[in-house]
Amino acid sequence: MSENQNQNPVDPTVASAITSIINSIATEENALTFMIAELAAEVNAVVGTNPTSLTTLTTVDNNVKRKLQLILKKNIVLEKKLRDAVNFFPNLTFLPGELAALITALNNVIGSVANEEAALADLIRAEAAKVSFVATHPTTFTASDLVTINNNVDSVIQLILDKNIVLEEKLEDVLRGFANLGITITNPTFGPLISSALASVITSIATEEASFGALISAEATKIGIITSGVTRGTNTPAQLSAVNASVENMLHDILNKNIILETKLKDVLDFLTPPTMI
Repeated sequence: MSENQNQNPVDPTVASAITSIINSIATEENALTFMIAELAAEVNAVVGTNPTSLTTLTTVDNNVKRKLQLILKKNIVLEKKLRDAVNFFPNLTFLPGELAALITALNNVIGSVANEEAALADLIRAEAAKVSFVATHPTTFTASDLVTINNNVDSVIQLILDKNIVLEEKLEDVLRGFANLGITITNPTFGPLISSALASVITSIATEEASFGALISAEATKIGIITSGVTRGTNTPAQLSAVNASVENMLHDILNKNIILETKLKDVLDFLTPPTMI
């Protein structure tokens, strides 16, 4: 689509307003990223005090879950706003330079998605450190405590999974926006800029995958310690079974998360693949 051509022209000032809305979405997403980073810092700070009480860890868990739920609700609203804006693209008329401004705004949203993914990776690593801490203090935390912590961490992972679904939808909105504008990766003006923005998403996916590796490692450490005969109160078969079940649930959610990340990576790579000339 050229800067002065569309199917259903509307007032050209609308394009500028739509661009402003999309930039505001990116700005709000980056603010949410900061909140997620603060949650990760809070978990790390509590673990760093070498807590001896399950209540201390449960309190920080509940705070993380409560704030993540609010962040997720905000993400859902922002995604719907972005989707509505993108669906309106075919109606826009562009004044000189406004198409470039809109592409920049869409790239800003891509950047905010990557930033949030990186912040979520920090939170996952913090949760992994908490699991590892509890597992490696067998004289302080019982097998029952391990189950409680694991269930709490799993609840956080489930919220992160839901959040990643929304982030994937947001990325799809942006890529559909480029398509609605007739912009592909081969565009000599905008292609390199979009490619650079999408590269940050690929990097964030790798970062988040690594954070899940840390969480899986913490779970493996926990199983190794609890089955090695290290004193942890009286571990009944039922308690050991409960620990095993909590680990299994965690791995199931990590698998679901990896499916979302794979879908996101495929979407990015598909866009970065030049269209076949027929």
